[in-house]
Amino acid sequence: ADRLNQAIYRHAPPKTFWEPAPAAAAEAVRDEGLEAESISSPSPFEPPFREVAATGDGVWTPIPDAVRPGDAPVLWRSAVHPDPRRVFAAIAVVAIDLGRVDLRLVAGTKEPFSPDVPAERRPGLVPEGHAGELIAAFNGGFKAMHGHYGMMLDGDTFLPPRDRACTIALYRGGAVRIRTWPELRADEARMAAYRQTPPCLVEQGELHHALYDSNRDWGATVSGETVIRRSALGVDATGKLLFYGLGEAVTARTLAQGMKAAGAHDVAELDVNHAYPRFLLYGRGEGGEGPRARSALIPDVQFKPE
Repeated sequence: ADRLNQAIYRHAPPKTFWEPAPAAAAEAVRDEGLEAESISSPSPFEPPFREVAATGDGVWTPIPDAVRPGDAPVLWRSAVHPDPRRVFAAIAVVAIDLGRVDLRLVAGTKEPFSPDVPAERRPGLVPEGHAGELIAAFNGGFKAMHGHYGMMLDGDTFLPPRDRACTIALYRGGAVRIRTWPELRADEARMAAYRQTPPCLVEQGELHHALYDSNRDWGATVSGETVIRRSALGVDATGKLLFYGLGEAVTARTLAQGMKAAGAHDVAELDVNHAYPRFLLYGRGEGGEGPRARSALIPDVQFKPE
């Protein structure tokens, strides 16, 4: 499929997920990113490969908050084309202000599978006390059978941590760190939750040494295809900005390159393949009830509003 796509799209324009912001608005966002430090606006970034870049790559535009439309933005989106051989490879990236947004982990009703955590401890729902504050939700990591990567939430250990795994650690004070487990082990008592994934795509600004296109350690289709839909989570070097990336037709390496270009210093891969990665934006339903999923970050993502 990848070879066919390369032939079909050889002379096509770069893939886009949305209409780029008007030039004047884009320039205003660039200026805001440089001057409005009070809202931690992300800095614009240089597209890694100009020959496949689309208009608007590297420019952050605010994502409107349907819950608090009058507030300063806490989410921004941009796009990056991380593969000079594939104009159809693109990553939609969301930057999240961790100074004003809390990242919380919710266990699925079945995954990751664990015989040690009873069903009543994993309802698969956003806790009622936080539902009114929900602005977005995104997918987690692999199923338990695909790597047996560790997870802990509120003292419940679903699966024990693995030393080789990349670990997204959520601290009780709100901080988020992403590192290989031995780098975080000493902090475990201060963590509210952690979720492990395959080895870090990027750690301390360096791409993993085994990120070659045919390596299936970071997931593939049943047929072995590695140029697929993938997702990732990263943090910048300051720990103040969180980055979620959803990539189409990317390898683990090009996903890593795109996330690093956008500003991520440490990056963990989340779920992969077409049906699983998704980033949904939430708002109030009719009559003020909520929350309700109102839109997806990119097209061709199915979801239910409930």
